[in-house]
Amino acid sequence: KRWGYPSVVVYSACQNMGPPSTKEKIILNVARFFADSPIAHHKRQDILQHAFKQLVDGGLRDWELHLVGMIGRTNEDKAFVEQLRNAAANYPVYIRPAIEFSALRHMYQKSSIYWHATGYGTAEAEQPGKQEHFGMSIVEAMSAGAVPIAFNSGGPREIIDPGVNGYLWNDLSELKALSLRLIENPYSIQSMSVEAVRCSKLFDVGEFLARMDRIIEGLVAPNISWLA
Repeated sequence: KRWGYPSVVVYSACQNMGPPSTKEKIILNVARFFADSPIAHHKRQDILQHAFKQLVDGGLRDWELHLVGMIGRTNEDKAFVEQLRNAAANYPVYIRPAIEFSALRHMYQKSSIYWHATGYGTAEAEQPGKQEHFGMSIVEAMSAGAVPIAFNSGGPREIIDPGVNGYLWNDLSELKALSLRLIENPYSIQSMSVEAVRCSKLFDVGEFLARMDRIIEGLVAPNISWLA
């Protein structure tokens, strides 16, 4: 848009975390734990935890929220995780940093819903770097049959087809309402889970390599319409 020049996007090749296993009453988020700062790509686990606690206070029972990811290197990052732990007291919220890959895959496979909040509370046009660039963890969750509910900004808009394979939300009230819609209708979770798995294949290694091959062919043979 800025340069007035045509471009093509090659999406990242995403890990297949499937197949889905028996789904449990788990909401999952996978992201690095960074303290908020003007330059940090903050994943807003604090917002997700706050929303989940409100659901529990409103009567939600038997569901768990799992926040999984590596912790950043700074003392501020570690302090952020401790703040999350303290705020989670007496709630079914589990902070799980640095788990093994096999455990991560298992979490994806048994989780019913995947939450994502990167970009929340920022101005998209003014702070594009604060938005989710693509959303590899969203695709990974979809490949394992977890239904994504992601903040309506950046990359998730190109991954999620609202009402088909997941949902996009604009404010916390919408995040909670969409989550309850799924929780109260297990059939919707099941049908959207199937679609999530199917759509995740658009971002696998094979698709990545095929897209790159078409681009390279277009560069070495300019008459080929490689943008089609």
